Amino acid sequence: MAEKIRVGIIGAGGYTVSRMLPGFAKVEDCEVTTVANRNRANAEKVAAQFGIPTVLDSWQQVIESAEVDAILIGTPPNLHKAFQHIGILSLEFHVDKLSRPLL
Repeated sequence: MAEKIRVGIIGAGGYTVSRMLPGFAKVEDCEVTTVANRNRANAEKVAAQFGIPTVLDSWQQVIESAEVDAILIGTPPNLHKAFQHIGILSLEFHVDKLSRPLL
């Protein structure tokens, strides 16, 4: 079996909790390793609910984590463009699908 893809989550709101994390749980070769949210208590709740081992304090810590191979930007759509401007998409992460427009 191939190594699991380790996913870091930025933003742990309703869509991430109701759609994305249950989807990741169904993928055998995927493991969510970190979560960060602007409200740490919410990130801790989501981590406990989904068995995510690490809660981080910022999106910067997620993208710098050695435990992350891929990132889900689960923030509200109006913040997606901000991540583009700060250069998150220029990092060495594969971008498979952007579900919301960046422009």
